[in-house]
Amino acid sequence: MPKEGSALFTLHVSSPVLTDKEHAIPDTYTCDGAGISPPLHWGNIPRGAAELALFVASLNPSSPGGGGESFSWAVAGLRPTLKGLSAGTLPPGAIVGRNSSGLSSYTVCPQKGSGVQPYIIVLYALRHHLATRHGFSAQSFIKRVEKASIYKGGLGFTYTRK
Repeated sequence: MPKEGSALFTLHVSSPVLTDKEHAIPDTYTCDGAGISPPLHWGNIPRGAAELALFVASLNPSSPGGGGESFSWAVAGLRPTLKGLSAGTLPPGAIVGRNSSGLSSYTVCPQKGSGVQPYIIVLYALRHHLATRHGFSAQSFIKRVEKASIYKGGLGFTYTRK
């Protein structure tokens, strides 16, 4: 996943639910609400992209799983012709990996009392298809994605657990 000081992103990623200047995600899209993935829009996908991969991660060293990076969602197999995702949905052919909690689902759920948690949504355009299966490990798959990536784009958000 990108770290502070990494190269500028080239894909545009946005969400209509991240409207305040802190990009605080509404409860609906966390374990304190419905726990569904937020709607996402993207653009500037380059010609020649064979596949898109999407990750949501916490970049806080105190996040569950430790190590400074905790995956909340990992999705592979997205068609490069997609322009985004509706809230709580994935298109046919999408392949969901295991997040850092071991679940093959979207889960934004920092520990109670952990304060404001920063997250990042990163979309990768890949030069070739990466063979994988449902339940893949986000931690190991991200390494393959970064090697096959031709462009990436990101969007940050925050959440404070109730």
